[in-house]
Amino acid sequence: MSKPKDSSNMSDLLAYRKKQKGLDANFPKETADEEGVKEITTQTPDQESKEESKKVGRPRGRRSNPENTTLTLIVNENVLLEARYKLNKMNIGKSPKKTLSDLTEELLKEWISRD
Repeated sequence: MSKPKDSSNMSDLLAYRKKQKGLDANFPKETADEEGVKEITTQTPDQESKEESKKVGRPRGRRSNPENTTLTLIVNENVLLEARYKLNKMNIGKSPKKTLSDLTEELLKEWISRD
């Protein structure tokens, strides 16, 4: 696309500037199949970059998962210490390690399924 000589056509000027900045990815793209049927698709720059690049950084944790919620329990301290000790002993050399949250969820699911 060449720069429009007449700046009276604002849409051409804006299109030119977007193309210069690399923002023309969301412009409609026209393709034709074997039968000559035209298909127009648009794709925003965000969609293209998500498809092309790998995610960088840590994976989302349990707290940021919308399916999870936090829970506060009141438990006897000795029971909690003993449960943590047994979990740590059981997790030696294992990956991924089972957490107290995993154990609690497993026990709740088992209790629910008893009916």
